[in-house]
Amino acid sequence: MAFDLNTLAAKDTTTLHLEHPATFVKLYADDAKTEPLLIELYGPSSKQHRNAVQALLDKRAARGKTKVSAEVAAEEWTDVLVACTISISNIELSPGVPLNTPEQFKALYSNPSFEWLTDQVTAARGDVGNFLTV
Repeated sequence: MAFDLNTLAAKDTTTLHLEHPATFVKLYADDAKTEPLLIELYGPSSKQHRNAVQALLDKRAARGKTKVSAEVAAEEWTDVLVACTISISNIELSPGVPLNTPEQFKALYSNPSFEWLTDQVTAARGDVGNFLTV
């Protein structure tokens, strides 16, 4: 009998529960711990992710051998993260203003004060285990 590889097919999305950057404790918006800080993401098997990466590769190909600054490279990666973000729950950059637009996602991901958050998003996207059903 052969192994059915379809049992390990990646799903298109995952939900990241953010952790405190120093203590690694799951973060919540409330003391009762009923409102987790969540970011829903498209993963590598999704059309959205493939399109975002292809757009990045097309930009790089169009530049040819022209070098880009680290700042431009970071902006381009931020664009990939924004394209792969479906939703953000229970997080605000300004009091009373939930994050729910690509422009707001970009403001969050490009803010150096929240590099720890961007690192968690990047790591979650890169971990295939997050996109497998177990």
